[in-house]
Amino acid sequence: LAWWAAYRFTLPILRLSRSMREMAARHGITLSFKAEHTRNEVVQLDEIFTQVDHEMSNLLDGISKSTQRLKIALDGSQISVWEIDLRANEVWLDATWAMLLGHPAAVETRTTSTELLSLLHPADLPNVMAAAMQTRKGEIESYIVEHRVKTAQGEWLWILSRGRVIEHDANGLPTRVSGTNTNINQHKLAEAALQYSEQRFRDVSDASGEYVWEIDANLVYTYVSRQSAAVKGYSPE
Repeated sequence: LAWWAAYRFTLPILRLSRSMREMAARHGITLSFKAEHTRNEVVQLDEIFTQVDHEMSNLLDGISKSTQRLKIALDGSQISVWEIDLRANEVWLDATWAMLLGHPAAVETRTTSTELLSLLHPADLPNVMAAAMQTRKGEIESYIVEHRVKTAQGEWLWILSRGRVIEHDANGLPTRVSGTNTNINQHKLAEAALQYSEQRFRDVSDASGEYVWEIDANLVYTYVSRQSAAVKGYSPE
C-alpha cells in the first residue's frame, strides 16, 4: 500500500517535471541544474520552476526593452501602427494616429473599417477599397497604397498605408491584418511643387517662341520646346 501511494504521488510530479523540460526546450531554454538520483523529485521540480521563471523573466524584459525602443522610433518618425480584426470588423490604431489627425489627445483609437473609410478623400477611395477587397478575399497577402485622410482641422493629409495579413482561418482566408500609416504629406507637397515648377518652365519656354532644350549627363535630351520643329525639323515628341 505504501509503495502504491508513493507511486501515485510521484508519478504526476515526474510527468510535470518532464513536461517542464519539454516546454523549456521548445522556448530555447536550457535547464542546466544537475539533479541527483537520490534527491526528491519535488526538489528537482522546484529547481525547474525557479530556472524557467528566471529565464522567462529575462525574455520578457528583453521584449519590453525592444518594444520601448520601437515605440520611441515610431513616435519620432510619425508612423502609426494599426491592426484589423476582419471577423469582428474592429480596427485598432496606436496613439500616433490621433496625433497625425491633429486631435488634442494622443490616445489609442478603436474604430471600424467603415468609419476609417469615411475619412478618405473621394478620389483615393477606389484604390484603397480595391486593396482592401483583394486582401479580404485572400488574393494578396500585402499591399502599399497612398491616399489622403481628413484631419480634425478639415485639411487633407497624405498617408502611405502598408498592410500585411498576419492570421488566417482554417480555410486559409485572412482574419487579421496589421500594418503602418506613415505621414508623407511633406513629400507629396514637394512633389506637387516640383511638377508645378516644371510645367511653369515649359509654359514660359513655349510662350517665348525660342528654341529651348535640356540634356542630361549622358547627352540625352530631357526637354525641347515646341520651337524644335521649326529649328530642327522634328517635333518635341
